[in-house]
Amino acid sequence: MSRNVTVRTAQRTLEVRWGNEVQTVPIDWLWEGWLPRGVVAVLDGDPGLGKSSLALDLIARITTGREFPKGELGTPNSELGTAVRDPRCCVVVALEDPIDKVVKPRLEAAGADVGWVAFLGGVREEGPDGQVADLLQLPRDLDLIVNLCRQVRPALLVIDPLFAVLGYDKRGRFIKANDDQSVRQLLARLKTLAEETETTILLIRHLNKASSGTALKRGSGTIAISGLARAALIVGRDPDDESKRVLAMVKSNFGIEPPSWRYALRGAGATSRVEWLGECELKPDDLVQSISAEKRASARLLEAQDFLETTLEDGAKPWEMLVEQAAAEGITERTLRRARVEMRLEKFRWRNDVSWRLPFHLQPYNEP
Repeated sequence: MSRNVTVRTAQRTLEVRWGNEVQTVPIDWLWEGWLPRGVVAVLDGDPGLGKSSLALDLIARITTGREFPKGELGTPNSELGTAVRDPRCCVVVALEDPIDKVVKPRLEAAGADVGWVAFLGGVREEGPDGQVADLLQLPRDLDLIVNLCRQVRPALLVIDPLFAVLGYDKRGRFIKANDDQSVRQLLARLKTLAEETETTILLIRHLNKASSGTALKRGSGTIAISGLARAALIVGRDPDDESKRVLAMVKSNFGIEPPSWRYALRGAGATSRVEWLGECELKPDDLVQSISAEKRASARLLEAQDFLETTLEDGAKPWEMLVEQAAAEGITERTLRRARVEMRLEKFRWRNDVSWRLPFHLQPYNEP
């Protein structure tokens, strides 16, 4: 077979590289098994599970040269660790939490060297009357981030959350999170930036409102985000212990998926930090099912509360009657009892009968 081939049109030439001409190189890891250098990755999870704190814990390790969590299954490694490499700088785009009141205190609690952290917020634009402050928006302002990364070469760029920074492009067109083509174009540019500067770009997202589906499909926005990311991570509550969280690998384009990690959020003064508790055998879909079950239970509880509010608005009723009427609407007695506790219903005794009523309701409905 001839090795000298040229494929071109009037203005474009196709690049052709034969396999024996390609030099293979080993994977350069930021966090071995989890985050390679120079790629785009996503971190998904519901609010309140510590996604931001987890990302800041990684930044603390990078800016001080400390090691990342590692160990065999079941072996905890919650210590902050000792320096094993030179500190590197990181860039944080945090548009939801105040930098001075929330983000920086969390970084300090995690042991970060904040002098190695650059926070990105707004931008200033030259106008007829001087400079005007504006919000940072992607992809319109991506060139500014590209120029910064070329200068400081950060090890990690965190965008938290991704959809808070999505906005207009240079032509004034608004980018929608569910627009597959627009998001693909943005992520393609982020991919180029990551490869050029050897920066790992971590995009943080909330989960969508779906009550079913695999972990890969639970991130908000178009599925193209998870598809184009080279690593997709998810956090969820530990099904066996609600006080703990679990970080799991949804997909990785660089080899075998590592075991999941348990962690907890520990108080640190007025803020909190991540404590790593060791590897575990939970899978990403286990976390999604746990999340879905939690949401369904919450919805059933609200339904039971609405039922009690409506049924008792005219006065107290016997518990047996409430259970029977609730069952007719598909509400179990167990859920009804939870709603009774949440609403702080009052037990009302009239002669030899016991009824339940809404708080501060003075007269039962059958009062003579």
